[in-house]
Amino acid sequence: GPPLNRLYFRVTTVAHGTQDFDLISWHGAPETRVLQFHPVGRLEVRIGGDEESRRGLRIKVHSNGPMSSQKSSQKNIEHGASPFPTDVEISEVNNDGRFTIPALIASKINIGVESPTDAVWLPETPFQFDLAAGSTKSIEIPMTRGIPVTGRVVDDVTNAPLAGISLSVMSTAKRISRMTATTDRDGRFKALAIPGRASAEVTSIATDSAGLYLWPPSMSGPVIKIESDAKQQEFPEIRLIPARRIIGLLVSKKFPVQSLRVKVDGLPQAGSSHTDADGYFLLTVPFDLKPQKYKMSYGSGHKVEYRMISESPLVLEILNFVSNF
Repeated sequence: GPPLNRLYFRVTTVAHGTQDFDLISWHGAPETRVLQFHPVGRLEVRIGGDEESRRGLRIKVHSNGPMSSQKSSQKNIEHGASPFPTDVEISEVNNDGRFTIPALIASKINIGVESPTDAVWLPETPFQFDLAAGSTKSIEIPMTRGIPVTGRVVDDVTNAPLAGISLSVMSTAKRISRMTATTDRDGRFKALAIPGRASAEVTSIATDSAGLYLWPPSMSGPVIKIESDAKQQEFPEIRLIPARRIIGLLVSKKFPVQSLRVKVDGLPQAGSSHTDADGYFLLTVPFDLKPQKYKMSYGSGHKVEYRMISESPLVLEILNFVSNF
C-alpha cells in the first residue's frame, strides 16, 4: 500500500510550555497540518497525611484531549477541552506532600492517585476541574483510612477460582479513591475503599492456571455501597467467560492494510485489533462463538467495506473505504 509518513517533534515556548506532536499520513506526499499552541496554567497540589501514609502512591495528572472524530473533538474543545491530551507522571512529592506542575495546558484536569496493595490510607482526589489560562490552581488531597473490601473471581462455565487476575477497586463519593488488587489461588482479592459507592473492575486477565478469558466491558464490574461504620464488605462474585483467539489476514491490491481496526460485529466486550504491516490481526472471542460478520474502520473518518475470501483460515479482502462525514 501507500507509504506511511510519520513525524515526531517537540516544541517548547515560554508562554505555552512543552508540547509533543505525532503526525501521521498515508499519502505519498505529507499533508499540510496546522499546529495550534494553547495557553497554560500552573497546578499546585498537596497530599495530606504523613510520609508513611503517602508511601508508594502512583500519581498521574491528565489534561483532557481529543475525541474520536474532528467533529466531536471540536465540540469537546468548545466545552473547555484542549485539542491534545497531556499526561504528567509525578515520581515524588516533598516532605510536606507537595508537588507543582508549572506549565500544564489550560483545560479540564484529572488527578489520578493510586495506592499500593499494602496501604492503610487512601487519597481522596477531586473529580475533574478547570485550570484557567494564566492562573494558579491549588488542590488539597486528604488521606482517609480505608475500609477492607473483598471479592472472588471465577470461571463462568466451570466455577473454578481464577488466580492472578488484577483488578482496580474505585470508591466514589464526594471524591475518588483507587486501589489495585490481585486474586490469590482461591480466586479471592482484597483491597480498601472509602464510604460511598465502590466498584471492582478487571484490569488484567493473564492467569497462572486457566488460560484465556474474555475482557469484560468497561465499567461493568460489581458495585456496592460502603457504609461508614463497616468493618469489612464483600463484592458480588465476578465471572469471566472462557475465550479463544482468531488469527485473521486482511488483503488488498489497492488499499493499505496496516493499522486498520477490526472487530467482531455485535460483540463489544471482545474488543478489537489493529492490523500489522502485513495485514494480520488477532481477535479474542467467547470460546463457543463462531463469528459471522466483522466491522472494520480506518482512522476516525472511514468505514471499510470487505468480503470474506475464506473462513478458516480467516482471510478478508478490502473492497472500498467509505467516509463517515
